[in-house]
Amino acid sequence: MLNMLDTDTVSYLIEGKSPIMETKLAALAPSMVCISVMTRAELLYGLKRLPAEHRLHLAVRQFIKIVRTLPWDIEAADWYADIRH
Repeated sequence: MLNMLDTDTVSYLIEGKSPIMETKLAALAPSMVCISVMTRAELLYGLKRLPAEHRLHLAVRQFIKIVRTLPWDIEAADWYADIRH
């Protein structure tokens, strides 16, 4: 089973705000975790608002190197709408 992380979850993980989520994620193989292109875009947009030397630049870039980004297709958009609703 593939575990897709949303932007809030990734942010909490990167900022170290959720030791429970960190433990759960550490128990999974990297191949079992992914993010959507929307999450990647939101993370990178957030970096644009920070100075280049901010510690989050390195943390986010390391995270997106490790975690696979899945492309969006029609089914993903429909799934997103259902979840968001």
